[in-house]
Amino acid sequence: MRKAETRQLEKIVQAYKTSCLCLIDYLPKQIYPGKITIIRAGEELTDDPNKDLIARDCEDSSLGWSEFSTEPVEIHFVLGNHVSIMVEPHVQILAEELKVCLEI
Repeated sequence: MRKAETRQLEKIVQAYKTSCLCLIDYLPKQIYPGKITIIRAGEELTDDPNKDLIARDCEDSSLGWSEFSTEPVEIHFVLGNHVSIMVEPHVQILAEELKVCLEI
């Protein structure tokens, strides 16, 4: 692996670690007075380091967000896992789902 590729990979890993820490520590400051929409990957990542966190939230399909909204949480599942939904063919399905969610 070339040095540039190694540095890029290190940056990706660091960004992933940071996002995981934010996920664990995030707590909204107030109840949102509207609808929250969640788009979830329909498949699990293999070897996901967050499996324990995900398992805890699996009982609540809203992943805990229902307690922060005055309205029911709308949940959409799309094909793919957390990474593969961002590449073809899954990203097209994700885009279509986002379009539906954003139409008012």
